[in-house]
Amino acid sequence: MDTGITPINTFRNANRPNQLAISSTSMSSINYSQVDFKRFESKFDGTLTALKTYFLSKEGRIHDKLTSIFDHGIR
Repeated sequence: MDTGITPINTFRNANRPNQLAISSTSMSSINYSQVDFKRFESKFDGTLTALKTYFLSKEGRIHDKLTSIFDHGIR
């Protein structure tokens, strides 16, 4: 029975448990970032709506220089 030496490249591409943990941690981090971004975007849109309402109530219109700010909500 010959045991011989196994070349190191044989196991180079093998998945290891710690790599899987890093991968799933990265994915949950990405998902959290996406949720966090959506929450931020929602708050930003709410702030723009409040600002737009304020300008309309105080000025009666939105100045031309400010219209590009409020175009954010249009997709």
